[in-house]
Amino acid sequence: MSRKFKSQASSARVASNLGGFGTFQTSASPLSYVAEQPDLNQISEPNVVVALKNLGKKDSTTKAKALDELLDSLKENTDIAVLTAWSDLYPRTSIDNSQIVRRNAHALQGQLTVNAGKKIAPLLPKLVPSWLAGTFDSDKSVAKAASDALDRSFTTPEKRGALWKLYKDAIYERIEDALLYQTANTLSDERTTSPDEAEHKYVRIVGTGIRLLSQLITDGLDKVEILQEKKLWDFAHHEDSYLRNAVCNLLLTALSRNTETLDWTVLSTSFLYKALSKSQMGSSRAYAQALCKLTEMRPTVWTTDYTAKTAASKRLLQYLRQGSQNGPQDVWSLLARLVQIIPSRAHVDNIRDAHDLAEAFRSGVLNERIHVDAAWHSYIEVCSCLCDQMTSEDKRDSFIEQNMIPIILSYVNRSADDKWRIGGRAEKTAVAAAEAILSESNGIYEKAWSSATDSTIEKMRLSLPESSKDFRTSQDAVAAQGRRLLGLQRAAGTEPETQKFSIALLHAALDLLKSRNGKPYGAASIVDDIAVKGYTDDDALLQFVVNDLPKLLDGPSCEQLVSLSLHLEKPVGLALLQSPSQSPNIVRGTECFLRNVSQSQLESERVQSSILDKIGSFESETSRAYVVSVLANPSLQDHEVKREVLSRLTALVSAEDSQLNALSMLETILSQHALARDLSSSDFAPQLSSKLLMLADSPDASLSDRANALTTALNARGDVTTSSIPIIRQQLSGTGDALSILTLTDLGLKSANTVETQELLPDEQDWLAALKPHFSSPTQSSLAITSPLRGAIWDVEPNRNPNTSVVRDAEDFSLLFRIVFFVTKVLIANKDKLAPSVGPRNEALYQYLPIALQLVNEKVTLDSANDIWLGSTDEVLSAAADVLSEGSQLLEALRDDEGFMQYWLAKGHQIDGTSREDYLGALAFLNVVGNVVNRQPKVVSQEYEEELQKIYKSENILQSSALLAADAESLLATQAGVRVVNELISDITQRPSHFTRIVQLNILLRIDPTVLEKVQQQRLVFLFKNIAKYLKDEADGPKTLSECFVLASQVIPFVQDIYGEHWETLVSSLVDIWEFLASDDVAILHSSLLAYARLRRALKAEEVNDDLQEALSTNKSNIDAGLSHCLQALSTMSAEVDQPRSITAELLRRQLTGVVVPDSIDLFALLGSGLPAVRRAAYDIQHRTIPQKQEQLSVDLALDQKVAQLPDELLQLIADTADPQRYLLSWKIVFDHYPKASYKLREAYTANLKANGCADGLLDFLMEKLRITSGRPVDASRFDITDYDLDMSDSYDHDVQWLSVHLYFLCLSYVPGLVKDWFLQQKNRIKTPLESWTQKHMTPLIVSTSLATVTDWSSSQDKDDRPVEIKASPRGSEVVASIQVDPESPPISLSISLPSAYPLESPVVTSRNRVGVSEKNWQSWLRTFQIIIFSSGSIIEGLIAFRRNVQGALKGQSECAICYSIIGTDMQTPNKKCGTCKNMFHGVCLFRWFKSSNSSSCPLCRNNFNYA
Repeated sequence: MSRKFKSQASSARVASNLGGFGTFQTSASPLSYVAEQPDLNQISEPNVVVALKNLGKKDSTTKAKALDELLDSLKENTDIAVLTAWSDLYPRTSIDNSQIVRRNAHALQGQLTVNAGKKIAPLLPKLVPSWLAGTFDSDKSVAKAASDALDRSFTTPEKRGALWKLYKDAIYERIEDALLYQTANTLSDERTTSPDEAEHKYVRIVGTGIRLLSQLITDGLDKVEILQEKKLWDFAHHEDSYLRNAVCNLLLTALSRNTETLDWTVLSTSFLYKALSKSQMGSSRAYAQALCKLTEMRPTVWTTDYTAKTAASKRLLQYLRQGSQNGPQDVWSLLARLVQIIPSRAHVDNIRDAHDLAEAFRSGVLNERIHVDAAWHSYIEVCSCLCDQMTSEDKRDSFIEQNMIPIILSYVNRSADDKWRIGGRAEKTAVAAAEAILSESNGIYEKAWSSATDSTIEKMRLSLPESSKDFRTSQDAVAAQGRRLLGLQRAAGTEPETQKFSIALLHAALDLLKSRNGKPYGAASIVDDIAVKGYTDDDALLQFVVNDLPKLLDGPSCEQLVSLSLHLEKPVGLALLQSPSQSPNIVRGTECFLRNVSQSQLESERVQSSILDKIGSFESETSRAYVVSVLANPSLQDHEVKREVLSRLTALVSAEDSQLNALSMLETILSQHALARDLSSSDFAPQLSSKLLMLADSPDASLSDRANALTTALNARGDVTTSSIPIIRQQLSGTGDALSILTLTDLGLKSANTVETQELLPDEQDWLAALKPHFSSPTQSSLAITSPLRGAIWDVEPNRNPNTSVVRDAEDFSLLFRIVFFVTKVLIANKDKLAPSVGPRNEALYQYLPIALQLVNEKVTLDSANDIWLGSTDEVLSAAADVLSEGSQLLEALRDDEGFMQYWLAKGHQIDGTSREDYLGALAFLNVVGNVVNRQPKVVSQEYEEELQKIYKSENILQSSALLAADAESLLATQAGVRVVNELISDITQRPSHFTRIVQLNILLRIDPTVLEKVQQQRLVFLFKNIAKYLKDEADGPKTLSECFVLASQVIPFVQDIYGEHWETLVSSLVDIWEFLASDDVAILHSSLLAYARLRRALKAEEVNDDLQEALSTNKSNIDAGLSHCLQALSTMSAEVDQPRSITAELLRRQLTGVVVPDSIDLFALLGSGLPAVRRAAYDIQHRTIPQKQEQLSVDLALDQKVAQLPDELLQLIADTADPQRYLLSWKIVFDHYPKASYKLREAYTANLKANGCADGLLDFLMEKLRITSGRPVDASRFDITDYDLDMSDSYDHDVQWLSVHLYFLCLSYVPGLVKDWFLQQKNRIKTPLESWTQKHMTPLIVSTSLATVTDWSSSQDKDDRPVEIKASPRGSEVVASIQVDPESPPISLSISLPSAYPLESPVVTSRNRVGVSEKNWQSWLRTFQIIIFSSGSIIEGLIAFRRNVQGALKGQSECAICYSIIGTDMQTPNKKCGTCKNMFHGVCLFRWFKSSNSSSCPLCRNNFNYA
């Protein structure tokens, strides 16, 4: 039985690995993997010992971690024992295969050196060699780590240089060890290291050793015996490029320092015989440099020192065929130099050798892909060098013909199968070749050009005819070859020598054109190129142009012939332009003419008009191509033809019939950089930009997108500001077609980045033109509710000479709104540039912006107040709100401008009438100045001291109102203010009709009503009584009525304890006003409701005024009717914004609490009102009254057996989903019918809903609002699911969501059957998320409600008719129902379990205790109960069926005559009947009787028992 042994590292095997042939080292190298581990016993720190031990492990990860630990542990002063151990470990660790280990090893070495200081000096001979070797590591990060460690440890270059001198012997020993003694097997353990890793490590160590040696030689090392070692130089043909580079650099260093010790034969063998044929990829430059240096220093290495059998020339050819081997560009110059300096007998003994050398070098050139030009330049240099070495002219010409002329022919002919394939800048290469040929021989030079010309003529003659499908390819190739030939002649600078060849080519081309009717346009292109070259006086050419050219225009050569005619100053443009032919040839010729014609050749008006006729309206691709040609012609930069083309293009952009053509033309122009740049800088750019911006706002998406793209392209090529300012000025003046307001603003924002904002503002004329039309609008009286000037608004009159011409844009925005929008957006965006400045535009801004903002605010408050815009959509209102907000910020910033404030402080003096202009000025004054009063309380009183002292006498209602509103707080805080109030009260008491005084007093009291506390009460009583009397008897105008009610509401709190008839008078006047109130009397209604609200509040005082209470109670019915009438009057509202009406409606809603609405008022119709407050009022009333009516309806239904149903008006409302809130509120009212209704009445309502199919629509609507299918449904936990309060919603969307959640809960509570029917019809897309959402949010509440309902129903049963006893378990979601059949037996019972998704899932009915019923019947009962609950959705329905079945089963049942019980021990009723006495017995009891009596007689009649 054989045994297999593993290979073991025996001592003999290790010894064999420690040295070369005949060499033995007494101890293992510190680089070897078998080096002895250091003694760690002297180290005191255990963690350091462990880490150092881990450095001896095989795993690189373990070593890396150990080095990290050492870097952390050895940050302080280091013990000498640690340093000693590290000096033994460092050489081997620094050459580890892992770059992380090597990098950290060098970092640790640097840290230890810095920490240890002089203590480490004795150990440096062991450390420095590996440390310096690390700086030459092939990995850059490792080399950097070693260099950084050296820099930290030895801080000056002198100190670092000293290391090389002090430790050169140790370094040399390390070099010898690495180069001569170490192998891949000694450096790495083959048992744990792969051959590739071992070889890579060996290469790295040898490479660093060679580089160390190079550095030592550079520093002047004397002992260089190692340079004679053959093994060292054999690395020149090693497979690793790093090693080859190192050896080549070593040779360069050695050759420059010391050549006596070099063995030239060894070098010749290694570098020439062996290395030339090997790949030098990655080291090609260093190798070429080494070869050149070696050849210069010792040329005989190619001859006498070369001892190999294979010739050196053969090895050289092999090397040259490899080219630069992906080396840098200068490799080619090195190769060329190498060929030049090699002894000629080493490679060129005859012409054949020269051809072979040129072919080998050319093979390398053809393999080059990057530095192609340098390669060909070196090739031509080599060929020239070889020519110089040839003494025979014939051989030289033959050599040039075979190796240099093909360069010219290859460039000119450019054949696909050309073996030369000159790449890169081929013309430069061909020129270099031509110059080199000319320098060698004139005869062969002419032969080269003759060959090139002949090949061109031959290709021209053999070009394909027009009928061929490759005709154009063939002709393009001929034209390109001609251009290359003629261009090469010009570039070579030898045109005098080549003129005869050009003339021959010209005549051949002319002959070919004549013979083939001008079809070969390649020949025509050559003729044109020769004419450009300067041969314009050739007779044949001139005769051709005059006699033949006009006949050949309608042919493929048209474009080239037109170019020829222009070059010869014999244009044929008119003939082309007037030609009826539209063939592609004529079109191309015309384009060529327009693109190249000069201004002098375009003087004829006939030519100009013909050009414009050809262009037309850009309706065709041809005309657009002509335009491009005209615009691309540099000679026509300012010509009138070009200007006319641009003018026509600008005009057609906005013409609907030719708009698309113009846009296509613009797209073509702007797609070309040069044309786009010229157009952007032209005078037509602003007009074009404006028209394009208008098109960008087109509703046609495709047209808009095209216009936007064109605008961007146009602005990208020119100065946006230069073209934008004229557009902005035009738009703000209202002239021309209006751009979109957003487009205009964007334009202004972009322009503000480059110009002063003042340049973008409208001037005074622009402001006035925009404002004046709006001064003629009538002022709505309802604005008195919201205006800070209150009742003064009643006296405002529109301008007598109205100017109704309002300039509007396509969105119905007036010019004024456009200006305000533009100004606020631009100035707010550049608020940091708002420095106090002067100028007409700034002054106009100061004067008119505050007034314009008042018009915007008025429109936002009341849509019908003015026509600054038409159609108040949500988007427009949001934009207007932003304008007001930003306008306020802007005014706040402007208040810091002294000029601005001076103007507006003085503005109050100018308010001297009641025109609308005065009214808006007063509002603006109040807005600007009133906000300053908070910071400067006396600013108004100082400016208007005289006016304020006599304010109570002023008849200027607008001025006095504005001043009082601005300075009220400061004024009322003084005794003068109280005096003003007293004077006003006195005047009004005497003359209640004095409207101005009432308005003035109302303004003061609105700001500070507590000032009345400083007025004698008796005076207030007289005032109040006179006002009440005036309201009842004398008031004849709406404005006086309205302001008197406002004043009364302010005075009531101060006279509410005064008894008298004035209370009845005031209440009567209120009732009278409400009875005949019209829908547009909003201001009067609001003021009367204010007075009524104060009266109601007075009833809540501690001591109620009996007269007031009696007046209100006496007129209760009239008040209710009046308020109901007001509610109906307010309900008629359009969709327009009307804040005064909304405020009034909300005030009315709060007064309707407890009001009995007459039957004549259709509350259901009011639910559809456009006013939310009216809708809420109607809802509040019905929500309060409907449940109360259900109790009576339940009684009526039970007594009269009538059919009950929901109101038809309500059913109509729940069929309309147009208004979500109204729709949901209508359903809420539907469910308000259920809580107080009897069970029978609920069934009737549910049947009504089912018959009309209403529930399905509601549930579909709710699913949408609750986002059930969206993946993120509404979180119902944020709402009160079981209740809903209309007044508690934060927003409209919040209200709709809350109401939707609540209604879904009501559906599950009151109509679960309808919900279940709808649910079963849905797809899983709705079913799955709805079931999960219901289970999470609804089921717990529904279960709790259902159990409570069942419990309430149980308690309401008749106790004498076998009631169902209920035991509910909310935690277990279960109901146990039982019926007592017999006192002596347990009750019959069942359980109803509610599932987790109840009521979408049906409850489960199970048996608890079967009594008196057979098993078959009992199971049938349970199935029946289950079906009833499922179909009706009502647990109570199932329980009623359960009670009915039990009662039916026990009806007529008698007791057993034996046990005197109805239920026997077997839970059955008596089922054995005596045939004689007809008595009933339990079977179990009868059998027991028979057994105990030992007879089968009846227990009663004693006769034999016969079963009946």
